[in-house]
Amino acid sequence: MAWHPLPEIGDFWNMSSLYAGNYARLMIGSRERFKALLCFLMVVDHTTEQANDRLPKVRFLYDQFRIKVRSLFKPGQHVAFDEQMIRCKGHSVMLQYMPAKHTKWGFKVFAACDSSSAILWNFEMYTGQGETQGGLAHDMVMRLVDGLEDQQHI
Repeated sequence: MAWHPLPEIGDFWNMSSLYAGNYARLMIGSRERFKALLCFLMVVDHTTEQANDRLPKVRFLYDQFRIKVRSLFKPGQHVAFDEQMIRCKGHSVMLQYMPAKHTKWGFKVFAACDSSSAILWNFEMYTGQGETQGGLAHDMVMRLVDGLEDQQHI
């Protein structure tokens, strides 16, 4: 549905439009069936949400992806830390403005990668909340390094 954006979901089944609703009918079925399935589709368990979490809707996927990335690859002795910007033109309290970067507005992500292969090993999104003890960069690096202490990296 993202390939051909329409103002409302129901418009994909509209017979008077240019595409005459054929794609939605063939791939998904009737509009009522789709709406019934959409009512039960949920990624978040609202009973386990934390009140101060800024990523509640994607927290489960975010955590599972971080666990999977760390389990699939073990970095070499040299690890590089960098901040990345993920471009976003939407509205969010987590958007950052960095005038020196090519992507000026977006979500800030701190990443730890293997220096020789440039494969991502660990990452963390900057949500703009929380107390820092040694500065933002120091705290992020210390969180990203978690798990490398025993492997002669530090």
